[in-house]
Amino acid sequence: MSSAWLRRLALAGLLLAAALMLAPAQAVARPSHVALVIGNSNYDAAGLLPNPVNDAEDMSVALTEIGYDVTTVFDADYEAMRTALARFAGKARGAEIAIVYFAGHGIEIDKHNYLIPTDAVLNADTDVPLLTIPLDLMLTAVAGASRLRVVLLDACRNNPFLQRMRSAGTARRSVLGRGLAAVETETGTLVSFAAKEGTTASDGEGRNSPYTKSLLSFVRQPGLDAGRMFRKVRDMVLKETGNQQEPFVSSSLPGDDVYLHPASPAPADETAQGPTAAPAVPPVDDEARLAWDAIKNSTDAGDYQTYLNHYGDSVYAKFARDRMARLSSRPVEPPPAEGGAAETVRVDPNVFSPPQERWYLATYDNLDLFGGDLHERGLPAATIGDCADQCGNNLACRAFTYNASARRCFLKSGFQFAQVFQGAVTGFFFRSTQPGNAPAFEADWEVFDRGDITGIDLGDSRAGSFDACRLSCDRSSGCNGFAYVYFTRAKQCWLKTGDVSGPVRNANALKGITSARRVSQTVRPASVVESFARN
Repeated sequence: MSSAWLRRLALAGLLLAAALMLAPAQAVARPSHVALVIGNSNYDAAGLLPNPVNDAEDMSVALTEIGYDVTTVFDADYEAMRTALARFAGKARGAEIAIVYFAGHGIEIDKHNYLIPTDAVLNADTDVPLLTIPLDLMLTAVAGASRLRVVLLDACRNNPFLQRMRSAGTARRSVLGRGLAAVETETGTLVSFAAKEGTTASDGEGRNSPYTKSLLSFVRQPGLDAGRMFRKVRDMVLKETGNQQEPFVSSSLPGDDVYLHPASPAPADETAQGPTAAPAVPPVDDEARLAWDAIKNSTDAGDYQTYLNHYGDSVYAKFARDRMARLSSRPVEPPPAEGGAAETVRVDPNVFSPPQERWYLATYDNLDLFGGDLHERGLPAATIGDCADQCGNNLACRAFTYNASARRCFLKSGFQFAQVFQGAVTGFFFRSTQPGNAPAFEADWEVFDRGDITGIDLGDSRAGSFDACRLSCDRSSGCNGFAYVYFTRAKQCWLKTGDVSGPVRNANALKGITSARRVSQTVRPASVVESFARN
């Protein structure tokens, strides 16, 4: 090839490159609401925190549901945390709202806060700035957002390395064991702590910590100003913990209301000082959501594969895939070496599932589970077997109540309370290694359909539904029962006290009265069978 030809090729390449540089760039839509969620449970040198991974997963689900572009990181070591924050900082630039959420261990030294990665080993207080992630990095990661920058810290737990430091004589600061410190924030920035300065937070006994449980109760609520939202979170945590834990907020918010979840999109001509525009919220299918709620505590990877087969295009699919990946990465204990002890391999109890665990169906006579209906009016079912099949083949269904007289099957994703109801049969699916582990239900009410009850009247509470009537009894001192009258034009709710008994089958009751009295009754399963529909 001649040198002249090579020069022409080079010139053509330069002209093409110049043309590409001058051509208008194709607009790439950037998400306006972004979030980074980190949950550290499995610490190499500090043991296991049961809830942070659950908290992070549920927070990711909630933020995804309201339209955030969410990045989720579980059990992140030092390098993984820094990398996630660096990448998120780029994503936050140009976004309107950026949120970083962290659940795990945190530590404070001289009014500076640090979040602990899973591989940290802190033998001295001087190790902390070198081996942990300063809170300032999280503030830097959200700094590029134009409207609101939020850092949520469920990390105000006891210092897990305090005893190690004291033993080494390197714990010179008494604050090392007492939560995190308040911070100063710039305008448009909010930092929320699970517990106020100098105090510690509880990890919680259920799936979520008290702080994250409260966040989840309000973060989906549209049109709730951020300042008001965190005041409601504080009040709920105080109530949940018997005033033992009080969250606090360091913020510098503008005078206008700001929302983590706006009520509706802002008008096109709204200025930058107006309310934040709503993100494009992905569609949330109720059946997919209920099915996710039903399996999210499972430790069987097969449940998540089944979920993906049914709801692979839902907003929850990525969480199902994440859970499967974590379950498949469970370490396996090697066999003992000949002539020596077996190497100890720590297994996370949250992801360990004995291979013999199976699904069972327990049935309970004369028991109704109130609330959580997938279909308000129930589904037709000729027999209780048909009802059990309908529930067993629906991933969103965890339990059912069968009304034999009406031949109706009420599928339930959950329930509010149990009540004794003559003629009803309840079924409940559970996983266990043996059928004898079926739960018993504590019934608080005994209900009589088309029946009245006796007792001393406290008056008509004017509640307009059976459930509202029950609630009015709960709130009335001395109320032991109620009769809800629905055959009259104006519904009546007669509250009862004293010695309440029933049912009374009179003419009015048969026209339309449902009554209930307080009981304290344990209902145990009448039968337990293996559920092949779920296994």
